[in-house]
Amino acid sequence: MSIRTKVAGWLLRGVHPRDPSLIDLFGGQLTAAGVSVNADSAMRVAAVYSCVRVISESLASLPLILYRRKPGGGRERATDHWLYPLLHSRANGWMGSMAWREMCTAHMCLRGVSYTRIVGDKRGRVQLVPRHPDFVRCEQLSNGRLAYMFRQPSGGAEPLLQEEVLRVPFLTLDGVRPVTPIELHRETIGTALASQQHHNRFWANDARPRGGWISVDGDFKDDKERVKFRDQWQQHVSGVNAGKVAFLKKGMTYHPFEVKAEDIQYIESQKLSRSQIAGLYRVPPHMIGDLERATFTNIEQQSIDFVVHCMQPWAKRWEQEIPAALLTEAEQEQYYVEHLFDGLLRGDATSRANYFRTAVLTGWMNRNEVREIENMNRADGLDEFLSPLNMAPADLLAEAIKGKVTQS
Repeated sequence: MSIRTKVAGWLLRGVHPRDPSLIDLFGGQLTAAGVSVNADSAMRVAAVYSCVRVISESLASLPLILYRRKPGGGRERATDHWLYPLLHSRANGWMGSMAWREMCTAHMCLRGVSYTRIVGDKRGRVQLVPRHPDFVRCEQLSNGRLAYMFRQPSGGAEPLLQEEVLRVPFLTLDGVRPVTPIELHRETIGTALASQQHHNRFWANDARPRGGWISVDGDFKDDKERVKFRDQWQQHVSGVNAGKVAFLKKGMTYHPFEVKAEDIQYIESQKLSRSQIAGLYRVPPHMIGDLERATFTNIEQQSIDFVVHCMQPWAKRWEQEIPAALLTEAEQEQYYVEHLFDGLLRGDATSRANYFRTAVLTGWMNRNEVREIENMNRADGLDEFLSPLNMAPADLLAEAIKGKVTQS
């Protein structure tokens, strides 16, 4: 019996009770607000959708480059390596690199992990095929390595070993099974969902509370007459007659149940939920449309905080897992991958101009390097590194002064 067959039987024997795929399969856990929350229902909350979209789109739009370490120091783009076009251009025959990484990052935000099947053909070509986490079961073998069971939506299953899968986890408490903000903060998201559903029902009734009561001067003859009047009233003001004018007999007064807007506190509760959800994903509020506290003086700093405290951890997860899954141990000593954050940190034209001016005048960047960053072609004669005339290394300046004194 092959190790793959053994792994398949072992994975199919049982399912961990905290497996997120099982929780989502049965509709998610019921929260105190009375709504069921899972990865799919959470996306109906605008703040969750916005956070997932901001993180996945921002990360996927960054160029992911495979670099080669040069023997004498420095680095260069490894454009001749088979992995370079997969990461930079197309992950497989039907998905570009951005679409693949955007999908996988969204899986990480919603389900805590992303899985990509590493597929090779007879001609040695490799494709990276993403798989939905709900159809993947992962367990740790006794030797410490991971094993997977990929279930097909149409039926059947495929056992895979660790070297056949690129797995990028978001957060784990045991090193194997993922947890997500949705799993850990179902109550917060459930409150937002319940508030949204209540608001929708309120407006579906023309922003009027349902029901009311009628006062009568006097009394009905008996209970039978009172029930008959109630049924007639209900028939004239509900169904196809909803919204029509009703007529009451003399001595009757209709009193609707009134609910003031400030009693519902819908806007305030939505603001609180949006702020809490943004905090769960560490996304600045202005990135998901909340500009209440954004100003011209702090929005640039918030954007920098977004790159440093939100995007960099996501990027680092990818940068560490890709070489481990797709490169040999010998190649990992020579190659590494890195996201280019220059696009997110470009700033305005004036700030970039001052930055490049300082870099060129202090001699640690030449003018052609600046042109490349600004997507301009290289020009002849601009490869030299400049040095200010009024600055020189201290030891050379001392020698020059000493030589001048000696000559005099």
